[in-house]
Amino acid sequence: MNILITGASRGFGWAIAEKFAAAGYNIFMTARTEAVLEKAADSLAHSFPSIKVHYKAADLSNKQEVVSLAEWFKAQTDSLDVLINN
Repeated sequence: MNILITGASRGFGWAIAEKFAAAGYNIFMTARTEAVLEKAADSLAHSFPSIKVHYKAADLSNKQEVVSLAEWFKAQTDSLDVLINN
């Protein structure tokens, strides 16, 4: 099962990512700040080694970055089970 979470590097998005990771979902994370996002992804991957954690920094107020995120996601997997637009 795959979940894509926007705003996933901290706060509510981070809490959602942790819950779904604990439930065994593969996590696809996005947020604007790459360094913070990378740290969050590494933390999830370390805490939940049985799942896959992917991340891509994107500013979703920019249409081209939304398109880029969608293309990146489609290149990673062929299914999206849950989308959390945080």
